[in-house]
Amino acid sequence: MREPGGSTTQSGIWYQNSVSALYLGRMCDATARPDCEQVVEVRVEAPTPVDDVVLKFADGHRTYMEAKEAIAVGSGPWLKMWKDLDKQFHADAFRRGKDRLSICFGESRNKYYALKKLCERAADSQSYEEWWGRLTVPQQALVSKIEPLVKSGLSTEAEVMTFFAHIDVVVWPLEHVEETMVPYWMPASNRPYRSLFSLLRDRVGGKARRRGWFTSAPLREDLRARDEVVLVTPPEIAALRESVRACGTILKQHKRTFGNTGVRLERDVVGEIVHWAREAPEEEGDDCVAVFLDRAGMGKTVV
Repeated sequence: MREPGGSTTQSGIWYQNSVSALYLGRMCDATARPDCEQVVEVRVEAPTPVDDVVLKFADGHRTYMEAKEAIAVGSGPWLKMWKDLDKQFHADAFRRGKDRLSICFGESRNKYYALKKLCERAADSQSYEEWWGRLTVPQQALVSKIEPLVKSGLSTEAEVMTFFAHIDVVVWPLEHVEETMVPYWMPASNRPYRSLFSLLRDRVGGKARRRGWFTSAPLREDLRARDEVVLVTPPEIAALRESVRACGTILKQHKRTFGNTGVRLERDVVGEIVHWAREAPEEEGDDCVAVFLDRAGMGKTVV
């Protein structure tokens, strides 16, 4: 039996699952990242006011995300979204200055970008007056529409600005997610990245009705056991540097001439550069700067 207020039944469930699958891929990726960007837990349909996706990061902070494929300003879902964001912001578990609220829109609309900008400016402003003065007329109009929806919990103008400063807005149409983001967010494995993304989206759909949560090690093992997915662990940075260093050492042992003939390829540009460098400037005190440019692989390093 479905829980009261539980899993969403709207058509946007596919979009919500797609966004969640992106973060599952990022969580399983062993690439080294700053703790504030390293996802360690993903929860879908969480028992929180903002319940679409809840992310926990290695530095301990959480992001409570609303993932909405299509939502019209002023509609019932729009009103509910802001009520939920307001409740989450005032929840005892929400740590101001550390945790984040997030809205992920699945359509490109001017109002979404206006919302993104006004939230960014709230985070960069020192006072409500400064923030309000930096907003465009459409952004001010949007704030005026949203403010009454959250006014019950925000008693001062400073709190209103603080509330918006805690919100991150991203606009990720589904086509953009599948065509552009998936290749970069999926970890390297023995499966094509689209296939792995599909498997992760299925995992989200299977657990969403039970308010499922995921962590890296069990998910990686489940993928290996059920689908024979082997995730590739990238080499350590130190190991890569040592390999590059060793490669350079080997190259230094190679001769610069053809056999023992002493013959080598002369490049006219070398003479031009030497001639330019040796020429005195026309007027004393002139600064001489040269930039050597060409396409990759054309021999700049050799020159």
